This record gives sequence, C-alpha cells and structure tokens, in this order.
Amino acid sequence: MLHHDRVGIERGVGSEVVVAPLAQQQTVGAESGSDGPEAMARASRRQTAGVSKRRLAVVMIIGDPWGTEIDGLRRALGDSQLRRIVPHITLIPPINVRDDALPEVLAVMRNAAATRRGPVTLTVGPVATFAPANPVLYLQVEPAGEVRSLFNACLVGPLERPQQREFVPHVTIDINRPDDEHAAARSLLSGYRADVTIERLDLMQLAMIDGRERWQPIADADFGGAVSVDAGSLRVTLTTSTLVDPVASATLELDSDRLLGNGMGDGLVVTARDPQGRAVGLAAGRRRGRRASVLRAIFVADGARRQGLARRLVEAWERVAVSGGAVRAVAPGLSSDERALLSHLGWDQSEPIPDRRFS
Repeated sequence: MLHHDRVGIERGVGSEVVVAPLAQQQTVGAESGSDGPEAMARASRRQTAGVSKRRLAVVMIIGDPWGTEIDGLRRALGDSQLRRIVPHITLIPPINVRDDALPEVLAVMRNAAATRRGPVTLTVGPVATFAPANPVLYLQVEPAGEVRSLFNACLVGPLERPQQREFVPHVTIDINRPDDEHAAARSLLSGYRADVTIERLDLMQLAMIDGRERWQPIADADFGGAVSVDAGSLRVTLTTSTLVDPVASATLELDSDRLLGNGMGDGLVVTARDPQGRAVGLAAGRRRGRRASVLRAIFVADGARRQGLARRLVEAWERVAVSGGAVRAVAPGLSSDERALLSHLGWDQSEPIPDRRFS
C-alpha cells in the first residue's frame, strides 16, 4: 500500500487513489512569476468552479548548513525533485485551500508554532525506505514524538483530514529509487546522521516559477515566538517570523516583496495582531551577516496608533535581532516620526542613518 506521509497529496485516477510526492504535484491554473512571496501567492492561485484556491503544505524546512549537506545526498542519488523543494519534514501534505480560508490556515500554523518554547533539535538519519509500498528513500527523524506533536497541532480546521495511516516523520532524499538499488543506497548511507536545529514552521505554496513547478514559502512562524502584551488600551499578540504573510500584507497594504526582497530565512519580522487575529502593526527588516541587522519599516494601522504599539514592535524586533547574534542595527530610509521614535529608544541619530549598538 502507498504511504500517505510521503510528502504527498491524494489524486484520483479512475477508481484508484494515488499518493503523489509533494514535488511531483501538478499545479492548477498557475502562472509564472518572480520568486518573491507576494508573487508566489498570486501565481499559485487557481480557479475551481469560480472559487480561488491555493495548494499549500506545512513543513519544517531544514536550513543550512544541514540543508546543503542533505541536498548533496539528494544530488548524489539523482533525486529528480532537487530543484523543486528544499530539504524538509512534512507535517501537512499538500492540500487545496480556498483563499478565504487562508487567514485560518495561518492562525493554525502560528498556534502550532506557539506550542514550542524555542527551536527544535532533531536527529536525521540513517536512511530508510517505504519500499516495497513505494520507492522513496528517506532519512529517519528522531525523536519522532517532537514532530508528531506539531503534526497533531496543525491537523485542525481547514488543514484537518482523515488519517488512514500512521504519521512517519521523515526527510525525503530520493522519490523514485529503483528497487534493485535500495539495498546499495541504504548500505552506503547507513552511517549518516546529523543533528539539525529547526526554528520555525513554514507554509509552502506550489507555484509555476520560470516555467517550472516549485514549492516556495509564503509564510512562517517561529517556535516560541508569540507573546501577548498591552499597548495602551490594546491587547495584542506579537509573533516573530522571517516573512510577512500574505494576509498581513493585504491588511496593512504592504508590498512585502519590495520590503524584504526575495531572500529566504534572513528576514526579521515582528507582527502585532489583535484578539481577532487581524494584523494591526509590524516592524520588519533583515539580518546583515551574522552580527548586524537592518530595520527597514515600522507600520501601525490607523486604529492602533497613539497607543505605544510602535515602541512595543521595535523593542520586540531588537530582542529578536540580539537573540540571533546581532551586536548592531541600522535603520535607513525611515520617516522623521520613525526616527524620533528610535531616538527615544536609544538609537544614535548623529549620522544620516540611525544606528543602534547592543551591549
């Protein structure tokens, strides 16, 4: 039988249900575009009976240096999906979601990430296979319970689906290894193990990029990155991420592609949300190398101004920057009001670009 946890989505073929790997999914109604999250959001929408939908998946991306190392294994094995998706552990396999359900999907992901107090350290390896049910080679993941708890936290609301087989955390390294080569590959990689640290959950979306189907992150949520604070009469929840999600972008009327560019993983974003989950403010920037960060923008919605929310956002953004190793931050291109706020928070205004050194 086919294993549903092989990063896939069920597709009907005649009377047979086929489980296809994540990277093999066929996008419906996709358009080509640039690599930025906003373009991804537009590109992979599809129309079904007049209803716009997205093909989404919730994963734990394995970043560098481990991601590059695992991609080396995939390259050596000849994995045909190498350029279509980065190394990852799938929690919610691909699912078609209506556009109007996207805010709820994002809330589910944020709530799941909030169940962890901080980064998750896992051991991946050695190599195993789902054969003879299917030809996938994968790296085992331990402790499986850490991932299974996140899987259960994500399996609610619009992401809920009947579970017919046991959830098996894994990192796919080859989706179509011939049966007669399984033993050799497993023997060669039997000693492979790596301790990896994962800091967040990512919401992936299938898109047509430069004429090729690829999975790209459109939103993420740091583990342990949510905290509730008071700002004047407001009670808000501050969440941290590396991307500005599409719903927050629309609510605050931001162009997140322009704000953060097309990079992945080095954004520094703190978003404030009201008790209904609506974005009411944001501080965003990027890491610059290992020791510095750049604050690019501070946004507060009209109805949330003059409550001290901007101060709360910048203070939270500074804490995230410092926790990532920054000893200095700069803030180019801000307005006079924003510069005045930074001055009150201890930023040096003696140079044209405000500067903050963290002791």
